Amino acid sequence: MSITKRLGCCLAIMTGLLLSAYAANAATLQCYRSAAKDSNSWNHDFGNMLISDTDNVSGVIKNNIASFNMTGSAKLWCDCSSSAKLYFSASMNAPENGDGWYTIDNYMDAKISININGSYLDIPYQDASTGSKSGSYCNKQNTIGGIPTGGAGRLSLKITHPFTGQVLLPQQVIAQECITSGKTGVACTPANAAYTYSFTGNVVAPQNCTVNAGTQLVVNLGTLYSEDFKTKGQKPNNYTEKTFVVPIQCNGIDAAANLTLRIQGTASTGVTEALQSDNSDVGVVITNETGDPLIPNDVNSHISFDLDDSFKSNVTLHAYPVGTTGNAPAEGTFTTLAYLRVDFA
Repeated sequence: MSITKRLGCCLAIMTGLLLSAYAANAATLQCYRSAAKDSNSWNHDFGNMLISDTDNVSGVIKNNIASFNMTGSAKLWCDCSSSAKLYFSASMNAPENGDGWYTIDNYMDAKISININGSYLDIPYQDASTGSKSGSYCNKQNTIGGIPTGGAGRLSLKITHPFTGQVLLPQQVIAQECITSGKTGVACTPANAAYTYSFTGNVVAPQNCTVNAGTQLVVNLGTLYSEDFKTKGQKPNNYTEKTFVVPIQCNGIDAAANLTLRIQGTASTGVTEALQSDNSDVGVVITNETGDPLIPNDVNSHISFDLDDSFKSNVTLHAYPVGTTGNAPAEGTFTTLAYLRVDFA
């Protein structure tokens, strides 16, 4: 008798449901101006900020040279579902230059401090708290009156290069503040900002120089033929550059001071050493007496000059048109605008 062991098998079908650790539309805990996830814009004009001649020295710091209080109202909407403390973070939109200073132009660095619950914090800062909670802001549009947190602050400046006359701080979004419902550690950027800060103003020094007695200096480049613009970056065939003299009168400056003259204006994208004219195919190059171009907006491209005993000087320059695209320019009058800037060397 034989016994046969019967072998059998079975297939176990096991099923399960995998759930994401986060809901598909989890709250970001970020606060904005509205549900459109936009930001409030704080715009402020500091006007004229005066410094003395002893302040106008590299390395001098002018703490709290100006302040701002953005009175009025702001709006706040938070992407959250339950009440938590509000936390405030802020960042700058400028290159850092060490020790909390940020470069805003060729002449100075800036530091911005924001009033958070009575204490001034230098930007950047992360997750500062006032103790207030987000409950009434969760998925609700609110209007905040008075001076909302982040709506008041101070501006400090550090001179990195002395200047003559005044320096304009062009209106630009220089910083932003972000608000979160609870501490998130998320970096503050323009994309998730609740407030953006845009400032302008003039920093005025007593030392100044006037070019051409304060009137416009006009250089007529003559009549040109379109077909003579053969090569991009080159002057027209057989063109003789125009020579002109720039008279300069300085005040409040030592006659032995080392000064420079440079060019500011709209540079050609096709020919970097040229100023762009209102004819897209034509630019203008300005050179020193030896023919070296003054590159627009380049602080290192300049002419050095001295003052006489009357604090005057005459600087000789040359100018000529160039093709900026290699195309034959359209016929008609063209104009190029430039600003002559006097600096301390």
